[in-house]
Amino acid sequence: MTDQEDNLYKAALGRARTRIGQERDAFDIGGDPTAAITRAIATDGGWDCSEADGWLEDLSHQVSGLREAFDQAWNDINSAYEGQPDKVDEGDWRGRAYYTLQGPLILQAY
Repeated sequence: MTDQEDNLYKAALGRARTRIGQERDAFDIGGDPTAAITRAIATDGGWDCSEADGWLEDLSHQVSGLREAFDQAWNDINSAYEGQPDKVDEGDWRGRAYYTLQGPLILQAY
């Protein structure tokens, strides 16, 4: 039987999943991100021109999909995470070799 080692790729997916969840929660807590911009531009007179209303409407439309994007990203990463085994054969790219594939930046996460 081949020796087994930890699946470091799965560990990286787990960290990404956690980070996405944290950012999604921060987004939820912060409320509507366009409110401060809208208030400064439209209500407080920060931008007095004929394009302000249209620009703010476009901004609101763009931001409206962020919550769904966070959810989709979390679901995609979670599916990839759940599909990975905890252990892989020694020498598998998802094991210790994953460090080599990622270069020195991966070491900063540990």
